[in-house]
Amino acid sequence: MRNRLWTLAGTLALLAVLGKFYAKPLMAQVKAAIVQDRDSKARNIYQAVNNCFNVPNPCQVTFAAVPAGKRLIIEQVSALVTLPTAAGSSLADVELRGASVFQFLPLVAAPGNFGGQVQYSTNQTVLASYDAGQVPEVDTFVASGSTFTVLASISGYMIDLP
Repeated sequence: MRNRLWTLAGTLALLAVLGKFYAKPLMAQVKAAIVQDRDSKARNIYQAVNNCFNVPNPCQVTFAAVPAGKRLIIEQVSALVTLPTAAGSSLADVELRGASVFQFLPLVAAPGNFGGQVQYSTNQTVLASYDAGQVPEVDTFVASGSTFTVLASISGYMIDLP
């Protein structure tokens, strides 16, 4: 009986020593498993593509409104503008707009001439935010009265608003 009592006391002492040195690292591992980065770009990626086809000036490519409780962060805008040959040199500008955003995007003449048309493109890194209910859009203006086509893409991520 006395041996069992000493064995039990020794076991309890050993557990107390182990608990003293290993309890905090173990709790840190439990906390790390619970915490998440809910606003991570990789978890909330956003990309949308839209166009306006054969329209007169201006072309307003609108995207879906930002859902309630969210904020959209746009980091990249791309657009391809196709003009008839007669209006090929009349492109004025391409802009990212909506809410309080107003950013001009630089244009580059696309290589080649496709079917008698002239194309311009932009692929620009931007930083713009849109809150719930706001609508991002890519607007294109030309100096001539001819019709043209725009294909636009925006990408970034959404975050939850508290």
